[in-house]
Amino acid sequence: MQIRPRRDGDLPRLVEHLRATHAREAYPVRPENVRAGWLTEHRGPAWVVDDDGAAVGHVALDLADDDGPCEVVRLFLAPGARGRGLATALLEHAAGHARAAGRDVVLQVMAHNADAVALYERRGWRRTGQEEAAWAVEAGLPRVTTYWYAPPV
Repeated sequence: MQIRPRRDGDLPRLVEHLRATHAREAYPVRPENVRAGWLTEHRGPAWVVDDDGAAVGHVALDLADDDGPCEVVRLFLAPGARGRGLATALLEHAAGHARAAGRDVVLQVMAHNADAVALYERRGWRRTGQEEAAWAVEAGLPRVTTYWYAPPV
């Protein structure tokens, strides 16, 4: 297992994994986001976990502004790659990158994604808030509650 920067050649396989993740967990919520562009539209670096030459997981940082916190985004694994600590490795890699750059880091997760919520809380991330996702209301979707998390102290 190796964590490395995402390459354009990884995108087709990552979209396959994203499609499976969407079918299993409704992540991303909107089916139209199961595409390469959704993976690349954040403002920051992205990494994959490479297992025997194939990208089986993804994470990115969104560096929205120069002095605010970075947000961990687009974290997912191929369903068959779960249970091996790879999501934790990706999460810690992204958070470590933010800290090394002198930035705070946060993440947001949909309340219905119980596996992700459990992962963050097992790793010591602290829930700092909750809100209804405005983008869901604007898109005419059912209510989507999201939780905000900060890293372990």
